[in-house]
Amino acid sequence: MSVKNGIRQVVVDLLRQKYPYLLKPSIVLARVTAANLLDEARPLGRYTVRILSSNGQPDPAWPEYPAILTELDLAKGDTVVLGLARGEDAVILGRYNS
Repeated sequence: MSVKNGIRQVVVDLLRQKYPYLLKPSIVLARVTAANLLDEARPLGRYTVRILSSNGQPDPAWPEYPAILTELDLAKGDTVVLGLARGEDAVILGRYNS
């Protein structure tokens, strides 16, 4: 193993241990799998989403994210842009229209 590859491996291992969220994308596409409108007077809903792989199918490497609150009016099956703070806390940024 060269010195360059050794240093690269040490950096990758350090990132995996201390900052695992840096190795995952912070903005992804997701599909709404459950929708629950909480307030009839204004569009406040609680949604469950599933992150999609690059081919548009649910990605089994990611968990399902439940109970995301947003004022967007979404329906089951909609595709959304999902922001992940620290790789964990999910926020729906908007509807994705391909």
